[in-house]
Amino acid sequence: MAVYADRLRGARPDEVVVEAAVGPDGQETTLFEFAGTGMTTARQDYADTHGKSGFEFVPVKMVTRTLASIFDDFPHSDIHWLKVDVEGMERAVIESWGDHSARPWIVVLEMTLHNSTVEVDDEVSELLAQRGYRSVYFDGLNRFFLHESRDELAVHFGPGPNVFDCFRLTPNSAFVLHLREQIEAGQDPYGVVLKLREAFTKGLVAQGVEASDNRVRLDAHLASAMAQVRQLEAQLRDAEERFSGIVRELSESQRVALVRIAEEREAASQAAEAMVQRAEMRARIAQHRVLRIRKWFRRSLRVRKLPLIGGWFFTRES
Repeated sequence: MAVYADRLRGARPDEVVVEAAVGPDGQETTLFEFAGTGMTTARQDYADTHGKSGFEFVPVKMVTRTLASIFDDFPHSDIHWLKVDVEGMERAVIESWGDHSARPWIVVLEMTLHNSTVEVDDEVSELLAQRGYRSVYFDGLNRFFLHESRDELAVHFGPGPNVFDCFRLTPNSAFVLHLREQIEAGQDPYGVVLKLREAFTKGLVAQGVEASDNRVRLDAHLASAMAQVRQLEAQLRDAEERFSGIVRELSESQRVALVRIAEEREAASQAAEAMVQRAEMRARIAQHRVLRIRKWFRRSLRVRKLPLIGGWFFTRES
């Protein structure tokens, strides 16, 4: 927007102001300019939405240039941070980075729909991750990405601005506009400031008391939890000892049973062998008796035949 570019050049004569639409190289695009607002955009749908809300815009034809070409304008600069606020055209800007080697320390992108808390990404985070960036902070409107070569700076991105940062607000801050209005209306804001300070102090004290009470309760819960842990550890040790005793008893019972089985097997084997020997002995005795009976029977037959034969012989001779 030419009006803001001219004002920047006047306010910051020591800086370089590039007045351009950033995107694919050499393409003609239309900027929908909403004068006096931060809603100027190259997206037709965004412009139509703002138009339905009562805002008027003027279409301006422009030719885009890439982010890589802007980096080329400052070849020897160590870029500390890059802020991208282009009302829905963030992806086109990051894509126009291309394979340029420039790596700003921090990249800040507005990543919500205009005047809302609805986050949008449009794969911009993935495009930055491909260039070595990771998200380290989100302030509700902007997301901060830190390059991997500057990981040591990550410690500075944690909680949002708070009382421990000892920051000061500028007169143009939206947080003190009501005081400015009172001053411009001729009212003395000092009393209001004192009341705000008193309320803030009371709030801090109340928070401190509540935090102290919470800490006492948490300490009590922690002590109770630790006691339960120790009790469970003692029960576990007792169970392990009982389990070990049962295992030892089972092992001893198994050993005794195996010994008894071996003894019984040996005794059974010896008994079986003795029975076999007795059976064999009885068989030999029986066989011997049979042989004796057979011999006796044969001898008896011969003895009985001789008298008959002799009687018959002597009878015939007589």
